[in-house]
Amino acid sequence: MDTKNIINTLKNVAVVVSLYIAQIALFWTFFEKFQGTPEWLTGMLESSPFASLTGVGWAIIGILEFLSVLFVVFSIFNAEFFMKNDLTWIKASIATGMVALAIMALGSSFANQFDSKASFIYYLGASTITLLIAEFYSKNEK
Repeated sequence: MDTKNIINTLKNVAVVVSLYIAQIALFWTFFEKFQGTPEWLTGMLESSPFASLTGVGWAIIGILEFLSVLFVVFSIFNAEFFMKNDLTWIKASIATGMVALAIMALGSSFANQFDSKASFIYYLGASTITLLIAEFYSKNEK
């Protein structure tokens, strides 16, 4: 393996590891969603037309976050960081996380928490960029 290939491999690994870190940083708290709906959330959404679904929404977000982290683990076990395949699992992780973020943005909107809504939409935009990066690398770095 020549120097150029070594540098290219290191660059690819760094890109995918960065995607892993971003996903885990966003969703590592998934386990908290399975400990019940927090009072601050039910209080925030009590005037919403969907207040009765707060617990269900919280659980759905937890499941999506769990899947996002699980897909990162699958990606690691499939050695996607070496760009030997089409990055299926990391792209699945990012896409699943995007759905979770969209649901959180919607919930923030129902609660009139526009600062939180703006943050979730920002994260959704950043996730879109990470998905585009993964898509680009899966097509161009084999």
